[in-house]
Amino acid sequence: MSWEAMKLGDVLPFKYGRNLPESKRTQTGEYDVVTSAGVAGSHCEALTTVPSVVVGRKGTIGKLTYCGAPVWPTDTAFFVEERD
Repeated sequence: MSWEAMKLGDVLPFKYGRNLPESKRTQTGEYDVVTSAGVAGSHCEALTTVPSVVVGRKGTIGKLTYCGAPVWPTDTAFFVEERD
């Protein structure tokens, strides 16, 4: 078996999270809100649809949070969704 060199973003495209101020989070517990520091509350909607990894891009740059269910990654993080 041989390995092919390629950019990580070509295999797992990184997406930006979206802003969700604490005052707008419903805190229903249905979906975790994930910041660059990890889980920071909950909301009634999710941005992801499958398991994902959230990667800090501000503050705790590079911190990884594995999310086994849909979540709302905030704008302080990137996320990568599970693929086949």
